[in-house]
Amino acid sequence: MRRGFALILSLVFVWQGFGQVISDLDWVSPMHEGLAAVKKGNMWGFIDKDGVTKIEPREDLVSSNTSFYGVSEDSEMEYPFFVEGRCLIEQTFDDIKYFGFIDKSGKTVVEPGYVNATNFRNGYAIVTQYSKQVLGKNELLGKDVVNYLAEELVIDDKGNVVTSLMNARTFVPNKVKGNPPEMHAYFIGERLVAVKGDSGKWSVLKF
Repeated sequence: MRRGFALILSLVFVWQGFGQVISDLDWVSPMHEGLAAVKKGNMWGFIDKDGVTKIEPREDLVSSNTSFYGVSEDSEMEYPFFVEGRCLIEQTFDDIKYFGFIDKSGKTVVEPGYVNATNFRNGYAIVTQYSKQVLGKNELLGKDVVNYLAEELVIDDKGNVVTSLMNARTFVPNKVKGNPPEMHAYFIGERLVAVKGDSGKWSVLKF
């Protein structure tokens, strides 16, 4: 009898040693840069190493391929994570996704204004910007004749444009509704970028 009582007491002690800090989650990612992504329904948030919620679940966090950024070897794993203290966010206007970044407090540090974006690397990210040029006016229809251009820029972690990669090309917004356009540049080293031109040929630029 005494042994049974001791066993029950031991089990109660072990159970009480666990403190539930968060529940009712659909998925929890591994830790990266001190934070783990947690999924609740269609929303993502972040908890720290103590299980404390640092960023409440929200709808604008962007999942990235963990294999590509060296977070995981599983090429199918995608979830939001911080790279150099920045995490991608997105907002949709007229069915086109625009990307920006938040910091670890959840504050927006780069407003969503780019139609594609990479995560940061060595303090910089590549973003795709598109702009509208008015070429003239169709007098018959009473409408402006416009041309849309897309080009890649390099930005710093505060959103300042460091340089344009000078690869402007015709951009048709209706063709990328719901999906980002293909990016024509990527980092290959520190301050070194491979850039695809209109001819389909690649150049390597140092900024």
